[in-house]
Amino acid sequence: MLASLLLGPIGSAEAQEPGRTGHPPGVERGTLPHPYNLTAILATDYPDRLYIIDGAELEVQSINPGGQILHRYGGWGSGSEALDLPLALFARENTIFVLDQGRPAIVWLDFQLHQVGDTRLPQYLEPIGFVRNNQRQFWVIIQGRPGLHLYDDHGTLLTVIGDQASGDDAIFAPQMITSGNGKLLVWDDHRQAVCMLNVAGAVEAWLQFDNLASPYDLVFADNTILLLTDDAIVTWAVESGLRHVHALDQPLIHIFNIEGQVFTISSEGEIGAFTAQP
Repeated sequence: MLASLLLGPIGSAEAQEPGRTGHPPGVERGTLPHPYNLTAILATDYPDRLYIIDGAELEVQSINPGGQILHRYGGWGSGSEALDLPLALFARENTIFVLDQGRPAIVWLDFQLHQVGDTRLPQYLEPIGFVRNNQRQFWVIIQGRPGLHLYDDHGTLLTVIGDQASGDDAIFAPQMITSGNGKLLVWDDHRQAVCMLNVAGAVEAWLQFDNLASPYDLVFADNTILLLTDDAIVTWAVESGLRHVHALDQPLIHIFNIEGQVFTISSEGEIGAFTAQP
């Protein structure tokens, strides 16, 4: 439903040239507030809103498709609700999970951004990304540490996979993590590759992206991997093996997925729909 709202009324969407990003009808230019402060964006089952991290304000916000702020959590001077360095968002079990590297912890919020719990992580770690699995556990990637770290709700480390002892399946420099279609995907900056794992953490494939310039966003939608760089969105259709480099006609700061549709956010805050090459 949210994807339809962002794309405008039925019948109003203009055809998009494959590989290009377009401004969807019904969405005003610059709908997202302060796009340069945008650290993360998340769409959920909740039908009429997005969740974002405002990195400058150290705040999580829920916003409607018109860019109006509905709810907030954190922010400067918010006392016990303060976030020290929020980096990532994930939704599951009717909960918004926020990775706060500064504490470090994963903060649990309801859809109206009231805190309902937290998972404290060891103080000496610098977590940079995470996902929540169906067993109510967190896969976490940590700055400067190889592998994926699995924590329970109490912050107890259950296992590490893909560490240096894993041989050919070692994930030496994990920088981004996402999930979808029963898969985990991790970008390894050292290998310049995406590691695809099943939900239990077993490696299924390595997908090599040679000569790719520092991707900074990773999405998995419709069984296709998308990586965002400064000048392109690189796609890899997993089943067919087809890869394509989609040159950008404007700078982008994020890509994200709603109901299988990939959306982009420009440096001016404009939300657009992305259509890959057939």
